[in-house]
Amino acid sequence: MAKYLVFGFDDLLQELNDVNNQIVEICGAAIYEGAAEYADELRRQIRAIPNQSGKPPFRGLLPIQRQGLEEGMGISKAYSTGDGRMVQVGFAGYNNLETDTYKRGEPNALIARSLVGGTEWHQKYDFVRKAEAKAKDRAESKMRDTIEKKIAQLQK
Repeated sequence: MAKYLVFGFDDLLQELNDVNNQIVEICGAAIYEGAAEYADELRRQIRAIPNQSGKPPFRGLLPIQRQGLEEGMGISKAYSTGDGRMVQVGFAGYNNLETDTYKRGEPNALIARSLVGGTEWHQKYDFVRKAEAKAKDRAESKMRDTIEKKIAQLQK
């Protein structure tokens, strides 16, 4: 009977075990890198929104609303879902535009939703989809690079 010997398999198995033991940290780092790339593009899209002019429905934002969106945008902590790990990029807090309805300032999430979907007082300007389309390839590349870099560090 023929005999086939394989050498180096123990080393490969150890490398795979090392990667497996750190997979949550590796994926978490990659997810944050991808989210950061998307958040940077979203900031660029917020800056590209035109200044508000005319009568309702308004097209664009007031400078104070734009500032509120930029300052209120953030990346959530990573959390687990049934499909894996996830982070969210979103808007929190209030801008400094006080109105009769919003004494503390307008909610940033409300302003973002009114632009993305359009309302009777804001024309639709979907800056989120534009950011997604422009950042997708860069974010995926950044995530891939981060994973490869982290795995290479473990193999040393």
